[in-house]
Amino acid sequence: MRYECLPCPVCNSIFGEKDDIVVCPICGTPHHRGCWQKTGNCANKAKHSEGFSWVSPLADLPKSDNSIGTAKMKSEHSFSDTKVDSNGTPFESEELMKMSGFRPIDGEESIGDLKVKDYGEYIDKNRQKYIPKIYTMNKLNRKISWNWSAFFFSIPWLFYRKMVGIGVILAIFVSVIPIVFSSDLVNFYNDFASLMGTLSPDASTEQLAALAPQMPLSFTVARYLLFAAMAFCGMFGNYFYMKKATKDIKTLKEQELDEDDYSFEIKKRGSVSNGSWIIAVIVIYMTLELALQISIRTGTDISFYIDKAIALFQK
Repeated sequence: MRYECLPCPVCNSIFGEKDDIVVCPICGTPHHRGCWQKTGNCANKAKHSEGFSWVSPLADLPKSDNSIGTAKMKSEHSFSDTKVDSNGTPFESEELMKMSGFRPIDGEESIGDLKVKDYGEYIDKNRQKYIPKIYTMNKLNRKISWNWSAFFFSIPWLFYRKMVGIGVILAIFVSVIPIVFSSDLVNFYNDFASLMGTLSPDASTEQLAALAPQMPLSFTVARYLLFAAMAFCGMFGNYFYMKKATKDIKTLKEQELDEDDYSFEIKKRGSVSNGSWIIAVIVIYMTLELALQISIRTGTDISFYIDKAIALFQK
């Protein structure tokens, strides 16, 4: 049996093709060898007395028909560009599909209470990448599923996928420190510019590093907050997208719309929005630029007024 893409019951990490896997001799539960050695026993040891026997969570999935041949499989492994194909969507690569337990996901199969084809219509762009992730998260009851696009583009990606609420929250999260302490950044660059004016043209990098003003703490904190937001989107972006898609699709199903209206509304609520992420980036940039310009012209920032308010309340 192949265990790739199934979770280890100890560390919850997905088994890889080259992982060293050991199987409990009593119930058959697979573990990373290191996890087995760390715990010293099976993760399901408490169930052994009940006659527990481990079964792969993918064991009940219907198998693909191997008799159709490689050429035919390739031709049936994607949705069409204009509508959801009932033949479903593939996992992310041909190699994964060749593994035991992996096969095309049929559009009529269920993800929770909904059909795969409903998610396909809702996701629209790159559904062949998102549906296998959503299918697997639902099947294994997982919340973490890595998304490189969500990691690198984070807030713009949230607006692109119409998750405006989370996008606004994260935008405030990463912008609050630069806005509140904008004068720290202004003072740092002013000090750095003054230093550059006093150094000789042939000054070494070591001399510059030794004399350079210290980076303000607020700027360092802002960078860490930005990375935290990126990591959050990378790990949980697919999960929140699945939750939004599920909620929107169920809402439309309850309205009992005709086929044309349903198709229009599901694209309206789902699909992607280039305008949203462009507007979001412009608004964030303009807000930060405004805070910076106010700080340059007045010599103060919001932290100055916060300190005054705190001092007033302490009297």
